[in-house]
Amino acid sequence: MDQVKLYLLFIFLRFLFTQY
Repeated sequence: MDQVKLYLLFIFLRFLFTQY
C-alpha cells in the first residue's frame, strides 16, 4: 500500500533532476 508513496518519491526525484 506504499506504492503511492514510492510513486510520489519518484516524481519528486525526477523533478529535482529536471531542475538541473
